[in-house]
Amino acid sequence: EGIANDVRTARVFVASIAQRKIVAIHEGVARDFAEVPDGMSPLGIRINAAHDLLWVAASTLPQSNHGSGDLGNAALLAFDITSGALRARYPVPIYAPKRSLSDLAFAPDGTAYVSDAIEGSIFRLKPGADALEVVGTPKRFSSPQGMAVSADGRFLLVADYSAGLQRLNIASGEVDQLGVPPGVTTLGMDGLVQLPNGSFAATQNGIHPNRVVLMKLSRDWTRVQSFHVAARGGADLADISLLVPDGNDVLVSGVSQWSSFDDSSGDPARPVQPWRIVRVTLR
Repeated sequence: EGIANDVRTARVFVASIAQRKIVAIHEGVARDFAEVPDGMSPLGIRINAAHDLLWVAASTLPQSNHGSGDLGNAALLAFDITSGALRARYPVPIYAPKRSLSDLAFAPDGTAYVSDAIEGSIFRLKPGADALEVVGTPKRFSSPQGMAVSADGRFLLVADYSAGLQRLNIASGEVDQLGVPPGVTTLGMDGLVQLPNGSFAATQNGIHPNRVVLMKLSRDWTRVQSFHVAARGGADLADISLLVPDGNDVLVSGVSQWSSFDDSSGDPARPVQPWRIVRVTLR
């Protein structure tokens, strides 16, 4: 599911939902890095290099608990980037019968934002805080996935799977739908990242065939100015999930194996294809 890029050590981290662990890939070799506690699975993962931590959005999911466990159990976790030791855990403060902390993003000041794809809320952890808090109104979104924070920290760009790209005013809680050019849809977006050149890349696994797209937004983040399909379908991108920048390219979980599982069991319902991480060059 999740993927993170440690440019300092040339490691790529990948989150396994079914096995409830994170692996680190270095020079083509994958090794176990950390296990996620309390029956939870890792979904979105991000590196905060300033604190040498790998941050993880974790939840208890049917694909990993084999019919047992609390599906409302979810937390933001922080692992030591070197040892893999668990350094901090921040549980979601409001109980819901089902949750899926799906992805996370960091603001320039270090504030972490975490999306709940099932319950629909956005949570944040401010620097120095000891607990998560809801941003705006609970259940604000239909199915929030990937996010990006504006440079001034005022806005959160949210990929709402069933509603398209949304702009959240963090202070007021107001949400606006982004305008799009004719013939363009931002529905079905999962991963969303901002690139060093200011443009955005996203995965759309709600579109068949799955695809990776490149976008430029207006200065105020109210509309999509340009939209291009960078890559689509094929064996390398048959079942995509999240992505991470690597310069102005992206690394994508191209074969995530989600399509091999149903939402009711930890055992595969269909043959499992070998997982695959793919580099997509964005021009």
